[in-house]
Amino acid sequence: SIDNYYTVSHVVVHPNYTRISKADVDSKGNVKPIQTALDNDIALLYLTRPVTGVNVADLATKEDMISIEARLAADWNDNYDTNQRTENVQVYGWGTTTPMASEASPLLQTTQIGFLPIDKCYERLEIGNSYPGLINSRTNATKICTVPTFNRILEPSSSTQYGNSACKGDSGGPLLDIATGKQIGVVSGGPLVLPTCGSLTIPSFYTKVSNYYDWVQSYITADTPPNRYITEPNFIINAREEAGKECHDGIATNN
Repeated sequence: SIDNYYTVSHVVVHPNYTRISKADVDSKGNVKPIQTALDNDIALLYLTRPVTGVNVADLATKEDMISIEARLAADWNDNYDTNQRTENVQVYGWGTTTPMASEASPLLQTTQIGFLPIDKCYERLEIGNSYPGLINSRTNATKICTVPTFNRILEPSSSTQYGNSACKGDSGGPLLDIATGKQIGVVSGGPLVLPTCGSLTIPSFYTKVSNYYDWVQSYITADTPPNRYITEPNFIINAREEAGKECHDGIATNN
C-alpha cells in the first residue's frame, strides 16, 4: 500500500560522525589513536507526514540508561560462569535473515538477544589490535554491544555456527530494552569475519541512544526543520573546504 511509503524531507547527520578509524604514528613508531570507525553513527530523518498505526518507543535518557545498563550488565555477570545468555534486548530490522542471504527481508523481523557489557565488548573487538578500531576504551560511552542467545549451523556442509543478531540491511534499526520498552540503541555494525553477522564470539555494536538524547531533543523540539535539506557531518564539510583551498591555490593568475 502507498500508505506505507514515507518521503524524507530533511536528513541531519551527527556533526562528529566518523566513517573510518584513524591514528597517527610518530617518529618512534608510537601509535596515537585519533578516532574510531562508526563513532557518533546516528542521523535524524524528517518525514513529510506523520507515521500512523505504530507504537513509538521512548528514547532512553542518560538517567534511564544508568539503571538499565546496570541491570543488563548484572544479567551478563550472573550468567558468566554458565555461558547462558539472557534475552534482555530486542532488535528490529528489514535486513537479511542469515549471513549467507543476498536479499533483505520484505517483512519486518525481530529477535531477542543478549546485552554484552562494554568492557567485555572492548576485549573481544580490540585486544591484539595495534590501536582501537571500533571501541576506544573499556569505558566507551557511545556504543552498546550484543551477542546471540542461540546458535545454528551456517551451512549443511560446514561446521561454522552463527546466532541470532542484527544482519546486513538492518543498519539504523532500533535496539530496545525488553524490560522497559525504551529504545537504547541504533544498529551500527558487526564483525568483519565469517559469519558476517551472528558471530557467537565477536559482538555486534550499536549507537548508544542515551548519549545523544539531548542532541536529538534539540531538533525534535525545534519549531522548524533545519535550513539545509541535508546537514552534513564535519568530516565532509572540512574535506570540501580543504578541496576548495587547493583549487584556489592552483589557479593561474594569468588566465
